Amino acid sequence: PLVVTGGLAEDEGLFAALVETATEREMDLELHTHPDSIYAGAIGAALWGAFRRRKLDSMREVAATV
Repeated sequence: PLVVTGGLAEDEGLFAALVETATEREMDLELHTHPDSIYAGAIGAALWGAFRRRKLDSMREVAATV
């Protein structure tokens, strides 16, 4: 199975092109998408930003004690 996520996940033309290409190349793929999959990139970016913020705060605390 292949899950299409991100901002283009709901683009019907892109999805159709992926299905067509997989069929032409005789690839055994199940292509899936979900209406909420457009948020995958934003959620990932938010989680990464929160991680980096905690790390930066931790580094600042260490620097303040030196």
